[in-house]
Amino acid sequence: MQAALLYIGAGAIFLWGVAHLIPTRNVVSGFGALTLDNTRIITMEWLAEGLTLCFLGILVGIVAFAIGPEHVATHLVARACAAMLFVMAIVSSFPRLPELASSDEVLSSYQICCRNRIHRRNSNMMSPARL
Repeated sequence: MQAALLYIGAGAIFLWGVAHLIPTRNVVSGFGALTLDNTRIITMEWLAEGLTLCFLGILVGIVAFAIGPEHVATHLVARACAAMLFVMAIVSSFPRLPELASSDEVLSSYQICCRNRIHRRNSNMMSPARL
């Protein structure tokens, strides 16, 4: 049972990474008109996260297959990968607020996303349909 759960978890994380990589171009274009540096930063962050997910899934699967799911090293690798996934989730949950950033700065994808959300929210509040 433990082996099956390790392989299912490894496969799910790998597929999650692949699913994260596939729409990269659409995600980046969804941010609208950006400077070249901001476009590169968003692309880099998106690819890095997807490749990290793929790597974590492959690592757990290879270790479980190579030395066995009952081995202490397999447990250590699986726990380390789970901790990394937890850290990635925490980091992804707390975007920095972009209120003080100027349009000429190189912004993180989270800052740009927050700025776009704030702009859309303010635009909706001032639209004639809402007044």
